[in-house]
Amino acid sequence: FFNINAHDAKILDPQFRQFLETAWEALENAAYISDDNRYKIGVFAGASARNNYYTNNILKNKSVNLPTEAMSLFTANARDFLSTLVAYKLNLTGPCITMQTACSTSLVAICQACENLLADNCNIALAGGVSVTTPIKSGYFYQEGVILSRDGHCRPFDINASGTVAGNGAGILVLKKLNAALKDHDHIHAIIKGFSINNDGGHKLGFYAPSVQGQENVIKDALKRANLSINTIDYIEAHGTGTHKGDLIELAALSNVFGGLKQNSIALGSVKSNIGHLDAASGVVGCIKTIEALKHKTLPPMLHFSQFNSNAAVNMPFFINTESKPWKTKKGKIRSAGVSSFGIGGTNAHIIFQEAPTNLKKQKKKQLVLLILSATALSMLVRIRRNLANYLKGTPPVNLINVAYTLQTGRKAFPVRYACICDSINEAIQKLENVTDKTGLDYGLNYAHKKSKHLKNELLFDLAEQWLKKTNINWAQLYNSNDLPYRLPLPTYPFEKKEYWINPDLEPNKKTNSVLLMTADKVEKKLLDIFKEFLGSDEISSSDSFYDFGGDSLLSLQIIVEINKQLDLKFCASILEQYPSAYALTKYIESL
Repeated sequence: FFNINAHDAKILDPQFRQFLETAWEALENAAYISDDNRYKIGVFAGASARNNYYTNNILKNKSVNLPTEAMSLFTANARDFLSTLVAYKLNLTGPCITMQTACSTSLVAICQACENLLADNCNIALAGGVSVTTPIKSGYFYQEGVILSRDGHCRPFDINASGTVAGNGAGILVLKKLNAALKDHDHIHAIIKGFSINNDGGHKLGFYAPSVQGQENVIKDALKRANLSINTIDYIEAHGTGTHKGDLIELAALSNVFGGLKQNSIALGSVKSNIGHLDAASGVVGCIKTIEALKHKTLPPMLHFSQFNSNAAVNMPFFINTESKPWKTKKGKIRSAGVSSFGIGGTNAHIIFQEAPTNLKKQKKKQLVLLILSATALSMLVRIRRNLANYLKGTPPVNLINVAYTLQTGRKAFPVRYACICDSINEAIQKLENVTDKTGLDYGLNYAHKKSKHLKNELLFDLAEQWLKKTNINWAQLYNSNDLPYRLPLPTYPFEKKEYWINPDLEPNKKTNSVLLMTADKVEKKLLDIFKEFLGSDEISSSDSFYDFGGDSLLSLQIIVEINKQLDLKFCASILEQYPSAYALTKYIESL
């Protein structure tokens, strides 16, 4: 689909693959064609730093990990190339910038996209993030003192919170200036009223620690930029990781901003309770949740909550919504919400959203329209037809003119095509579902010709015929430029999923004779000695996390090389992410 050959697909970071598909879907959802040269489209994105696929699969396959493949492997797996790969494959010509600010990456990307739109560096922007860790599996090894939850549940702000839970996913927002979106009759999901990015600086407990002042300031700056007072905010989508200290600091910062409001005036939530912590993508999924809440005028529930983890919360203006309920506001008040994301190292971001204006026109009387669809294969075209029929069945009544306009101007034309002429939603559904002739690429036209009651409309029939003959048609000329239909978020292309995967040559992490001859105590002591040597501290104990004593990715690589050398093992550096102490790693070795 993206003109990526099998070999290149196999070596491509799964995060890149997921993000590329999501970028296509996002543009289609917005009803824009990626290579339309009328628009300068930018990409602002980031991915998780943990590329286990490269470490555990590619580097351990000798047929792939060759000197001649070095550049291909680098560009297919280094985060630097995430945004530019999307731009290359989709032919996007605006600014393409990859962000790296840890957990706040995707929210920072959205803020940067807004800045570039305001500076007219682009007129459409894709902004978001992705985090996919392979292999995707259930469960993890819990150790006291690490960031992961004791019971497998993420419980933001709850008295029983014991840590976070990792998740996988990707998200992208398509952004435009509001006046341009209104003029172009775009489907507006929500409005960004204000945004801000800052850093904690050095006045905090440590590099990894969050800062009350930093979080407080970024929220205040976003409100100031939005020209909104604190009493306009109804909901906060918090960073809310479910870590005791982190949640307390965030509550303190929020209280400093909104503390003057009456109790239970602002709902507080965190999507991490629902889908886990998506690392570099956590900010954008929080935005998507908030946007959906605004669209549906509904406060979504946060899971696994029983009681605030701080007695001080009793006097705060926040409440946790534990079940879905209508988002009620005073008459004339616009629903407004804030989304926070804070990265390790101190880069904070906050965005203020408001509900979108309702500007769709009412359904006109019956009017003939031409619906067109296309795909790369007949089987995919059948799926596209079914998906559109299901959409028309499941949504509130839509204007068929808008459906036709979206399909004509907001979709790339592929070789396998379908066309039908209809004047109502019911007729459209009937024709989309009843495939009676699959003998050739023009079966859609044949069906329309045989069944349509409106053959007098020669223009639409001629256009359908030309479309099926693969003639380039300027669809915009069919419409009055001063009264254009509206773009709709119709179903996007259903990618045909195929597996492209590289397996390691050797079974990883296999115990060898050296380890078999040693008792668990001796293995643990050996590991602890290695940790002490490389971390330069005799105070570290077997249960202490490598990261609590200044460990980083470079040190982890050096330590694992030494462990492999002394114990004759074949571990990869990422093993310390799961088992960061000598005790935890010993237990893992015993289980092999």
